[in-house]
Amino acid sequence: MFKYLFFIGMTLCFLACPGSIATVIHVPVDQPTIQAGINAASEGDTVLVDKDEYKGEGNRDIVFLGKAITVRSEFGPDSTIINCEGLSAEPHVGFIFENNEDTLSVLKGFKIINGFAPIIFPEGSAGGAIICYEASPRIDSCLFQDNTAQHGGGIMCYHSAAVITRCVFIDNTAFSNGGGMLAFESTVLMDSCLFYANFVSDVDAGGGGLAAVHCDSVKVSHCSFESNTSEEDGGGALFISNDKMKIDRCVFYNNTCFNEGGGALIEDSDAEVVNTVFTENFAYVSSGGLMCEQSRTSIANCTFVLNEGPLSAGVSFWDPLEPVTIENTLVTYNYGSPITTDDTLVTFNISCCDFFDNSDGDWFGFFAKFENIDGNFSEDPIFCNTPGYELNLNSGSPCAPANNDCGTLIGALEVGCSCCIGFTGNADCSASEDPDITDITAIIDHLYLSHKPLCCPEEADTDGSGGDPDITDITKIIDYLYLSHTPLANCP
Repeated sequence: MFKYLFFIGMTLCFLACPGSIATVIHVPVDQPTIQAGINAASEGDTVLVDKDEYKGEGNRDIVFLGKAITVRSEFGPDSTIINCEGLSAEPHVGFIFENNEDTLSVLKGFKIINGFAPIIFPEGSAGGAIICYEASPRIDSCLFQDNTAQHGGGIMCYHSAAVITRCVFIDNTAFSNGGGMLAFESTVLMDSCLFYANFVSDVDAGGGGLAAVHCDSVKVSHCSFESNTSEEDGGGALFISNDKMKIDRCVFYNNTCFNEGGGALIEDSDAEVVNTVFTENFAYVSSGGLMCEQSRTSIANCTFVLNEGPLSAGVSFWDPLEPVTIENTLVTYNYGSPITTDDTLVTFNISCCDFFDNSDGDWFGFFAKFENIDGNFSEDPIFCNTPGYELNLNSGSPCAPANNDCGTLIGALEVGCSCCIGFTGNADCSASEDPDITDITAIIDHLYLSHKPLCCPEEADTDGSGGDPDITDITKIIDYLYLSHTPLANCP
């Protein structure tokens, strides 16, 4: 489904939990329904559910009753399905946590489908598959598909500190915020989840995949957001409002919104976005990749590539709170401006960034003053393959730590392939692979004159030592060209 090496190695297979277990209650052998299993369970027990498709009373609208128990499938979500059979006229969901459950209440390894949330708030229904109402369970290795609600098509968390890990949200719909999930006045901790093809439809709604509003803390790590849509407002994949949040090691790919922030919209928040890829996201109005409004934002080691938006393709800052910090970030091949702001009086700290070949230009306007200072530059990042197919860096990339003045990785993805092909010696990276006098000149210039980084250090390692280029590598080329003609070392 997703094609980048960066993508989280997620699995939905169920892993057995080691440790002592007081009692294991088997469903349907010991108890006929999942709810009956929970009713019979005591603190510390496990309700173990056999593979099947579960429907009807006792197998939907399931409550944990405040018990510190584990409810898990025996064979994982592919074969253990809760079909809520919910309709607008007859709403049903999978699970309801409403009795102060904490992370000792564990739900693991189910696929929950066809939920339709009941109306539990004045604003409408919430939580098509799971409702966490003033409760904070641990939800792991579950799949939520084809669920519907006014808010939070898959999950709704209200006054909750639920921990959600290794879950998949597919084709869920919310009419308002959070096609896959909505957290409101909660603490969000989400790791290694996938949001795919979720949808929000109403005006003033956002977060096709995930929305978090008025939350104490939001941390989203190792998650992938792909092909989510916000039809009317902002944040094709992610909408964050009035929060303190961190996005770490995530991927935003092919998400769409009809207003602002094809990948993500962050507003009125303290935001930290690190080690994250935004690629092929689209916004009809502004900022194909990331839109930050009235927020204090820090961006580090991110990659923005092939995003598209009329006012800005990469990242936009509207009414920003200072300082705005952008460091070690790659913005390239976007269809539009790499970066925009409506407030040029705010302090921007931009360092060690590569803006290259964006269709509307790179370092221009207000941001022209940052070019060629503090480690900023405009050079081809040299990906391993065509942009959009492989975003890891070639070892000769100026964004690789060994090849730039900052000595640090620029962008989210590390070196994933070698610039050296066949045998060594092409130190100047010329069209001809055959070594010649210009390769000797390139190494001499690197070692003794300008000290400019080599375009491909591996090509200069002609003696195969594996170390930094030195005089012996020059000697090897001279020997190959003019003396013994001994072949140079093969590429690593």
